[in-house]
Amino acid sequence: MKSTVVLGTFDSEAWWRSPHGSMLPSMNSSQAVTMGMDELLFPLCKEQDILFTRQPMDEHLRSYLSLLGYTFTPIHCRNPVHADDYRLHVFDLLMADAGYYQQLLPQDAIISPYSILSDANEVVRRFSFGNHFPSLDTVRAVNSKTYSHELRQRLGIRNSSSIAESAEELLTYGLLLLRTGQVLVKDPLGVSGKGNMLISSERMLKRIAAYLLEQESRGKQTQFIIEPLLDKKEDFSCQLFITEQGDVQYISVQQMVNESFSYSGSYPADPGFIEMLWKNNYFSIMEEACKDLFETGYHGEVCIDSMLLASGELVPIVEINARKSMGLINHHINQYVRQYSLFSFDLYPGRLRCGSDHAAGSGGSKSRRIVVYAREQARNYTAGCKHAVRLRQYRIC
Repeated sequence: MKSTVVLGTFDSEAWWRSPHGSMLPSMNSSQAVTMGMDELLFPLCKEQDILFTRQPMDEHLRSYLSLLGYTFTPIHCRNPVHADDYRLHVFDLLMADAGYYQQLLPQDAIISPYSILSDANEVVRRFSFGNHFPSLDTVRAVNSKTYSHELRQRLGIRNSSSIAESAEELLTYGLLLLRTGQVLVKDPLGVSGKGNMLISSERMLKRIAAYLLEQESRGKQTQFIIEPLLDKKEDFSCQLFITEQGDVQYISVQQMVNESFSYSGSYPADPGFIEMLWKNNYFSIMEEACKDLFETGYHGEVCIDSMLLASGELVPIVEINARKSMGLINHHINQYVRQYSLFSFDLYPGRLRCGSDHAAGSGGSKSRRIVVYAREQARNYTAGCKHAVRLRQYRIC
């Protein structure tokens, strides 16, 4: 069986975004934490697979995951100067020391990245991996919220958003929308709260427009999505896979916990929720969306974010993430623990939560190990771990 090399850089949108675009004011997140999130890809690994990470995995963490049954081979960037250079994404790291990594990585392997970034196809060619990825231009295009906006138009889905291509247009659209409520401005390639701004007053809108206008005076190009803030009841997402032949494979639906427009956690949708989606023709819309993605030139993993409004109205396409996702990682964790009679796990950035203690106590030694061992040891491991901030991402509590 061929090995798979699992790897990724999570802040993909930072590399997809044009440096010529104007930006909303925002607070920068810690790159050290973001760059350490590649370790979260371990649930996608099988026994013969390789997990490539920017930093070496802590020995406590490796031992911990091995006890849970994850026995992949870890490989990390050997050059600490490269690893600490956050201007380099994972494909840059491989290409910067290609001769060394060619000796470690099997040439007939498959590469499974979190997302497609520059040099992805060059890495495939250089390392003789058995993959073919879409072009970077295609990946950038379909991940833009502008594409999601236009897709809703093509599929005849109610579309309350507009595209503002200047500070003046943003001000005009915003003043109209503020008459009925708060306004949400979205960067086309913002993610998980970065690049989203809630505007609640005319004064605030004018300050943002002036901020963008100043950037335009320096040659920056403006493009943002602007829409009314909807009265949301549920956030959820659908994970799918589009084959190179255009076939669509359904994977899962994950309900999400978001806080201030930022992702906070995922858990599997319950049967009643899935039944509601069937009755509302949701999965037919997902198939049509994937068909459009394929015709645009994309194939691979897709996560489509959706909403259920307080009124009961379904918003099937909020935005499209043409890459792997936290929901996909949570799905793989759930698939793994179900074999030990555990009902489900909920994935949050700070912890993994077991869905049933009763099941955990009745599923045999491995299931007890997954829950009880982790509860007893995670705190000690976290306290003594050099990379404690990353280890906490795997806590089961």
